[in-house]
Amino acid sequence: MRELAAKKLAVPLEELPELHVLRRAIDALEAASGRKVLGFRAPRFSLKPEDRAHFAALERHLAYDSSLTVADGTEARGLRAATGVTRLALLPVLRRRPAPGLPALRTGGAALKYAPAPLTARSLRAAAEAGLAPQLYLHPYEFLADGAFRFPVAEMGDIALRRKAFLWARQLHRHALGNAALPGKLRRIAAEVEIGGRLRELVAA
Repeated sequence: MRELAAKKLAVPLEELPELHVLRRAIDALEAASGRKVLGFRAPRFSLKPEDRAHFAALERHLAYDSSLTVADGTEARGLRAATGVTRLALLPVLRRRPAPGLPALRTGGAALKYAPAPLTARSLRAAAEAGLAPQLYLHPYEFLADGAFRFPVAEMGDIALRRKAFLWARQLHRHALGNAALPGKLRRIAAEVEIGGRLRELVAA
């Protein structure tokens, strides 16, 4: 779907495939939760500022997007022009190198599980200093360490052994490693950084 992004939309907004897929997803989530869906984050932060077709679809139905990452406040301030949105609130996540030569980390997911709590707290403070909304994000399965979200190798079907090994390792990474220590880490971070609430509370409903 990414190839539909362009400087200007080549087709009317109503005809964009993104719009119809998004609408179906919103309807399903609202039916299941009984609450209005206000925001979106692309899997693995896969949207780019130039994906204007996607942002046009998001702006049509949602209040905010948090699919982008930035290195500093200057990059964040250029996002509205780059994405072409006017009403949609953009809430990017700061990506920050903990030290020269190391990869940039975000304040959530695997980085939250494996990085020391003080490092995450420093990144959150750096986001605030850059004029961003500091975001501490988690996936539902990261709150559990009992394997409730995992599925056994025996149920993976007739897929290649190499693929089964990959899926087993990915489940270990997502559902076991670091999960048990996460509640304590969150308490330490909350003791150092003020928790401002949920993303939906940062935008007008």
